Amino acid sequence: MGRDQCPVPTDRVVVVARTAFYASWFGCMIFGGSTAQVWYFAIVFALIPLGAYCAVALCNLGFLSMLPPENLQGYQDVPQNAALTLAGFAFTALTVLLTHFEVALAAKQLGPQVSVFLFACSLVSFTISYMLLRFRTSMGVFYFADACTDTGFWCSAGGFLVLCVAADLGVLSALLLFLVAAVGAYLGYNLYCYTIYARKIVH
Repeated sequence: MGRDQCPVPTDRVVVVARTAFYASWFGCMIFGGSTAQVWYFAIVFALIPLGAYCAVALCNLGFLSMLPPENLQGYQDVPQNAALTLAGFAFTALTVLLTHFEVALAAKQLGPQVSVFLFACSLVSFTISYMLLRFRTSMGVFYFADACTDTGFWCSAGGFLVLCVAADLGVLSALLLFLVAAVGAYLGYNLYCYTIYARKIVH
């Protein structure tokens, strides 16, 4: 197997997950492709939630520019503290990965590299979410803080999935594939709720 190729899992459960996953870009990233293709799809995957939030934001600019009500400002203490906790989790996971896969990373193995990249994106997303919630000047701040938090969840799930598939862990790979799909469904529903709420407030 060449150094520029991803390992192809042989476990039957992983093969089933692989077949289902080929419908998306992420399938190429995990199950095959050159180094350049893998990194291209890794970056695209990490940006999917933020891109979706930005697309919805363009249709609700009036809502995002509104001042938040007082009761909502007080409530944001909860997600702000949660974002800080999640940033700590992502930092810990990233530290463990860098330590455990030090040799693999030095050998430029794509599985550990992509997983570390996704957890780094998760850490950045959770940290930005915490920082945004310190400035509660508009609904847009809350909206994009949610976008960063959801991006962090998405990247964390993807990072775990890459590790399990690279290690040929069939059952865990299937479970984490389901988790990625569940996070994606949650993202879609959350954006739908934001759209409905924005229309009620603006109109």
